[in-house]
Amino acid sequence: MGDHLPATAQSALQIELDLAERGTAERPLVQPIASLYETSVSGDDAFTRTLIEANPDVGPGQKAMRTILVSNGAQPKGVRGATSLDVLKGVLVMKKVIQLNSAMPRTLEAFREGRQLLFPSAEDLENSFHLIDFDTARLFFEVIQYYPEFEKQFKMTLSDNQIAEGVD
Repeated sequence: MGDHLPATAQSALQIELDLAERGTAERPLVQPIASLYETSVSGDDAFTRTLIEANPDVGPGQKAMRTILVSNGAQPKGVRGATSLDVLKGVLVMKKVIQLNSAMPRTLEAFREGRQLLFPSAEDLENSFHLIDFDTARLFFEVIQYYPEFEKQFKMTLSDNQIAEGVD
């Protein structure tokens, strides 16, 4: 994929995944619409700002949309020197690990000493195709914006728990 990125350091490949329709009981399988654009990013801050603006919070009844931004020049903040392409590759591996361990609950209580996780082999990763889908775009954004997304989820969980307990 690195060969297909814009050549200039000020450009990025913007991959938009638009989940225009939701699945229904009659038609459960709905494919997102993918669009590719070349966009301008003038540095690390502009990269992060563009990514945040392209991934707005979606409320009930709104069209779900997620964007991946991949650049040769700009580096996303918060991923310790990794490029956006490195983050995308890591997300694809993470999706494979989640898939291989799908029977295991993904909660903190489920993780303990001695818990075994299945990991894909290097050959499996190298010889497989990897689908960039709506979940990939969501995970990409959540990895790059880890702290703000964690804080948002934490606050929602707290408010949901307070509502459930009847605390104001």
